[in-house]
Amino acid sequence: MNLSVIAFVFWTMRHFASDIQWITEARSALRIDVAPAAQNSCVSISTASDIGIFGWRLVRIAIVAAVALTVCLGACGDANSETPNIHQVGQSIDENTVLPEGVYLVSSQTENPVACDMPGTVEIAGQGYMAAVAMERVGWWTLRLVSCESVAACRRVIDSLQIDASGFTGDAYDLSDVSAAGFYDETFQPAVSPDENSACVGGKLIVRDLVVDGETLHLTVYETPSETYPADENGSCFTADIQEAVSNNPCGERKDFFLEKIE
Repeated sequence: MNLSVIAFVFWTMRHFASDIQWITEARSALRIDVAPAAQNSCVSISTASDIGIFGWRLVRIAIVAAVALTVCLGACGDANSETPNIHQVGQSIDENTVLPEGVYLVSSQTENPVACDMPGTVEIAGQGYMAAVAMERVGWWTLRLVSCESVAACRRVIDSLQIDASGFTGDAYDLSDVSAAGFYDETFQPAVSPDENSACVGGKLIVRDLVVDGETLHLTVYETPSETYPADENGSCFTADIQEAVSNNPCGERKDFFLEKIE
């Protein structure tokens, strides 16, 4: 939450407290002076003024409440997902997109196994390098990041994927859309197969966000587990029901990779 939001919260609380206190004491503000019966009942000038003030304070409370709700929705985002709203997806990658291909050193990697609102505090070693390569399959372009043990291994990965993208089965992260800061992708990964009760367990939503800053990359991977959902009539878990099964769950795991280009 930034300073402007904090300042607005204090301003809101101040006016709410003032208006609520005033309305609570409205028995004096709504005082009606009744003249003798022969002169008919009437509202005094001071009473009319009080009624106007009373109405204005009610209107102000409604306005402040509406603005507060708008600020919260904009500043807080979707509290259920816990995934930062940093993605502004533009268009799909195509043959004209400039992609950050090459071999990268994984300078840092962290993992948060319980939440997605911030990077993990423990650094994970052993990732080494990543190869970034553009792939085209039946008119669809993808930027693939692949973990490698060495620079030479990354070179072999790049050569292999450029020849046959479908033959690779290693640890990889695909991105297919252009975002405001780089590239982005989200994939629903269904459960492999239903259990004995025809229930699908183990599906998840995987969101990948790649921020490009010159020759430095920051890859963040978010995983949201799905609830158990039913298999279709053919006994398959590859069904659209996984989207609803994921929608009510908070993001459960986050990985961050910081990459520096070396060739």
